[in-house]
Amino acid sequence: MTRRTWLYFALAYAAVTALLTYPLVWHLTDVVPHDLADPLLSVSILRWNAHVLPLTPRWWDGFSFYPASGTLALSDHRLGESLLAAPLQWAGASEITAYNLTLLATFPLCALSAHWLAFTLTRRHDAAFLGGLIYGFSPFRIAHLEHLELLAAFGIPAALAALHRYARTRRRRWLVVYAVALAIQALSASYYAMFFSIVLALWLVWFLRWNDRRVAIAIVAASACAVLALAPILVGYLRWHARYGLGRTFREIQTYSADVSSFATASPLMALWGWTWSLNGPERQLFPGLTALMLVAVGAGVAWRGGTDTGDRFGRARLWLAGVSIAFVLVAISVLVVGPWSMALGPIRASVRDGFKPLTGAIMALAVAVACLPSVRGAFHRRSVFAFYLVATFVLCVLSLGPTPAFLGAQFMYRPPYAWLMNLPMFADGVRAPARLAMPAIMTLSAAAALAFARLVPAGRRAWIAPIVAIAVMADSWTHSLPLRPVPRDRPPLPAADQSAVLTVPFGDLEQEAIAVYRTLRAGFHSVNGMSGFDPLHYVILRRTLEEGDATAIEALQEHGPLLIVVDKPADTKRGWIAFVERLAGGTRIGETERWAVFRFPGRPPLPPFLHTRPLAIAAIRDERGEVSTASLTDGDPTTGPHRTEAQFAGEMLTVDLGRPASVEALEMSFGRNGETYPRLFTVATSRDGERWETIYDGPTGGRAFRGALADPRDVRIEIGLGARIARFVRLRVERAVPNMPWWPTEVAVKGVSAPTPE
Repeated sequence: MTRRTWLYFALAYAAVTALLTYPLVWHLTDVVPHDLADPLLSVSILRWNAHVLPLTPRWWDGFSFYPASGTLALSDHRLGESLLAAPLQWAGASEITAYNLTLLATFPLCALSAHWLAFTLTRRHDAAFLGGLIYGFSPFRIAHLEHLELLAAFGIPAALAALHRYARTRRRRWLVVYAVALAIQALSASYYAMFFSIVLALWLVWFLRWNDRRVAIAIVAASACAVLALAPILVGYLRWHARYGLGRTFREIQTYSADVSSFATASPLMALWGWTWSLNGPERQLFPGLTALMLVAVGAGVAWRGGTDTGDRFGRARLWLAGVSIAFVLVAISVLVVGPWSMALGPIRASVRDGFKPLTGAIMALAVAVACLPSVRGAFHRRSVFAFYLVATFVLCVLSLGPTPAFLGAQFMYRPPYAWLMNLPMFADGVRAPARLAMPAIMTLSAAAALAFARLVPAGRRAWIAPIVAIAVMADSWTHSLPLRPVPRDRPPLPAADQSAVLTVPFGDLEQEAIAVYRTLRAGFHSVNGMSGFDPLHYVILRRTLEEGDATAIEALQEHGPLLIVVDKPADTKRGWIAFVERLAGGTRIGETERWAVFRFPGRPPLPPFLHTRPLAIAAIRDERGEVSTASLTDGDPTTGPHRTEAQFAGEMLTVDLGRPASVEALEMSFGRNGETYPRLFTVATSRDGERWETIYDGPTGGRAFRGALADPRDVRIEIGLGARIARFVRLRVERAVPNMPWWPTEVAVKGVSAPTPE
């Protein structure tokens, strides 16, 4: 294959990209496709990567969520995409132009990569071209048009192509190509690098045998080299995620798993299949295209009929397994008809409470029966390439269903394969969206479709068929009315960039936050606002605090340096933010336009810490209902405590009894990971006898909670000075009701000196 041939196909894929995304190619400098949230986040990250040296402390600290550190690790770093975007920016292109060109480039790059894989497998360009179209322009990619990192999936087909070439030739240069492709994929989209490990495991099991162990060792070693090359990034992410206590909850993983109906759901942007969008939300629109499915189905049918019989040694076992499968299905149906039931046969008791557990048994028995078919066993023994890509597609689709597979929202399987996968550290709580396994599944499907076409249409005959199939593939992926959003160009009247940070209010949705961050970054400042894959706890507290009118959070921000507050007046419909900012002490209005008002606040010294004093022994702790577990509030574990589910109410309290009078200097409370449950209005009082009380603190605690979340998001602590007074009792009381928000102290400590000062 000559370079000219590659060039022709690259131009063809580029032309298809321009047509599919039209009219984006004519508006590269002033719009982004789909929406302004994720695209502007990517624009900001690409700009940051182009102007700050990667992997330095400044790079990790990022440009948003000021004054927190390591905030770039809250999102994908997009360093792979920056290999394209950064040189464009250095050459003078704007960050918007660089983003759009990078986004457009992912389509022909993915198509060319899949083309190379399909050509490696078929040695035919017509079949390879179809494979490139199916993968490079799949409806799934259109459904994620706003996610640049999910579009950059050109490394995985290239890595597979290199593996096949190495297995065929044993030339080490293909191992180098494989490792480079895998590293580039990891730099572009960490999700896909993780998912590729599944494809690699399947590939090794299918294509290699015991006498190929040296090949397997070489491939694993090349994979390890790619991982080691990325180790500084991986270690950085692990460090910062541990610092913030980040992880995906089981509920999140369930929400972003595919439904079986997802494979029949396309994006509303699709011209032909957009009517199916209402079945599922954006993360569950996984339709791969009808043409690709038909090609693979027909190819599988022909391969099945023409397969070699290896002897039916398991015929009776298959019949038993089929009977077991039918029995389990009948049990599941019985639950749907008559409800849960149980039975006893002597000492044996059986109960069925739901239908998805019997269905699991039916599916597993059926899967084993299919695996025992002579044609399936023969395909494995022959190392059939077509069968491998069929099996890999099926496995990846099953895994995309997540830990609780469902059809139209109804669970039908218990402890599925993805639940086993979650036993691995990197899959346990690090993958938010199993549905995105659809991308490698579409890659394996495209290879299977190319192989099917090569089998169905002999080389050199019926040349007119390939163009017709190509048109059908593009019809599946064709878009209509591609949304193009103008990038906001208006800027608040900020001064020349200095050490100040910028807070833009009112707070908004993801799109408004992304716009605020982008504006601030372009002006050369760090942004207090932020948008990312995770919401850091300090920012959650900051938003709650300011939206509830607690100015102590602004004081806490000022402790980190000068602060500029920008008020978007049209968004401030009730002028509440203007009035709020004007009431803050020390602020100066430094700029105003019809849309913007800009205020400057100087830095201020931080509150003095009380950490030098020691916790006093606590004899008992009571709330307004009686005694509570003192051990759970004093065991040093920020995950334990008398958690209450009801909302905060005025009069909710804890009374700490030290057992005898002591010189109390400070109160410390921990809220663990639940820092947003801080009391909105709070009083702290002391007493010697439990009858007469002296109020030491009366006010909001939002600023203190903000400081605590910055210091340790996994253990948010609040300190309040008590003035070194003699007391036996310290009372903590909530003074304002907060709907839908409990008060969850997990640790309470009174610091001071045990021996009382003489009166």
